[in-house]
Amino acid sequence: TADHCFNITANNITLDMGGYNITGPGTHLSFDGVYVSGYNDTTIKDGEIYEFRRGIYLLNNTNNNITNITASDNNDGISLLYSSNNTIKDVTVSDSGITMGRGMMISYSSNNTITNVIANSNEDQGIFLFYSNNNIITNVTSLLSDRGIYLLTSSNNTVTNLMVTGNGILSRGVDLYLD
Repeated sequence: TADHCFNITANNITLDMGGYNITGPGTHLSFDGVYVSGYNDTTIKDGEIYEFRRGIYLLNNTNNNITNITASDNNDGISLLYSSNNTIKDVTVSDSGITMGRGMMISYSSNNTITNVIANSNEDQGIFLFYSNNNIITNVTSLLSDRGIYLLTSSNNTVTNLMVTGNGILSRGVDLYLD
């Protein structure tokens, strides 16, 4: 649709960006770089995504792979909502946010594996989990965000091998809020 650069509308699709980049309108208000809603087994790989509302948005799907992606200067770099059993690896999410920008936003999404992430200079959080359980997050570097990693009302997550530095006025490298 007119709201997305790539709108994936089938199962078992691979979007190989071949090292190229896509750049949005820069408004950060309505356009998504890659949008997948209700379709499964999608692979998004090998590219750079700039100046969209969300660089990649997975909504209500499972078993997707995001690999070797740089999402920079988006409001949210990578967002998952009601999306589970996904793998995100070898990604950089940076310079996110005009309003509460997040490098990675994981909401109501469980059993995801997130590995080898650099989250740099995001306005709010480097990685934010909200009502998301049983995720594995490992090998993360989060620099210069308000909160490096923020888990809000999320349980049974495994977070290992972090380097969190230079985050926030309140120095919130890792912020856990359990309800």
